Amino acid sequence: MLYCRLVALLLPKEHKVEHTNAVGELSDEQLEAMVEELGARIAARAENAKIIEGSAVYTTPVKTPPSDRPKAPSLAELEEQLAARTESEPQGGRSRGQAR
Repeated sequence: MLYCRLVALLLPKEHKVEHTNAVGELSDEQLEAMVEELGARIAARAENAKIIEGSAVYTTPVKTPPSDRPKAPSLAELEEQLAARTESEPQGGRSRGQAR
């Protein structure tokens, strides 16, 4: 909580955000220069990129050994357990103060 207060104190109370269309204000020559620069950056990254060569190998799935953990009950089993519990409870059900 103290961190939030500190951040709130550091931020200005009013901050005006103005949206501008910077690309729309550029001339055609400036846009072309930007496109060329971006193309050069992409080409430089492509030269330094690591290429992994290989081919896909299809295998059969590995069977995992059964776990020691008991299997989770299915939805149908859970519904049966719930129905058995509700049938065995008194007609009024549990009151708020009673424990199981």
